[in-house]
Amino acid sequence: RPPRPQASPKAIKWGRRHRPKAFQSNNFHGSWHFWGGRTRASQSLYDDILQKSRSGLKNFNLFATYSREGKRQYIQDAVLEQRELVLQTINEKGTIMLCGSLAMQHDVLDVIEKILEGNQQITFEAFEQSDQLKTDCY
Repeated sequence: RPPRPQASPKAIKWGRRHRPKAFQSNNFHGSWHFWGGRTRASQSLYDDILQKSRSGLKNFNLFATYSREGKRQYIQDAVLEQRELVLQTINEKGTIMLCGSLAMQHDVLDVIEKILEGNQQITFEAFEQSDQLKTDCY
């Protein structure tokens, strides 16, 4: 489990198929990535990129989920577990980036909608229409 953030995250990214340039950006000083795949072996394709990101980005953190082994968890499950981090990021105008399947996008947005229920700073509808949400889903 990654350490608790010292400072507010500037970006949280989710997805199974991050593009290398997304990992190699130096614009983020507190970047939390939720990565999902079927098995640990499926992540091995991205190990070089992830390693470069860990060494090149300040405060790079990764939550990896696997649907077919270990806790048998999906990205939306990890998002719900990290609800405080997600809420803090949204309330402090951080960016949420979703990259992957449309099914994952819908599932993660359903969880974010639950997290934002009763939130005083921004409604889910306003968040969904804001520049804070970026998607590249297929």
